[in-house]
Amino acid sequence: MSQQLYTAFFLPQSVYFTAHNFSVSLHKKNKEKKYDN
Repeated sequence: MSQQLYTAFFLPQSVYFTAHNFSVSLHKKNKEKKYDN
């Protein structure tokens, strides 16, 4: 597999999963804040 194809295929996926995990953890923090009040 060429490096260009590898980057084109896997980089968007890793960016998506990083953003997804970040938003999930952020969402959990917001829920915990709501329950604290």
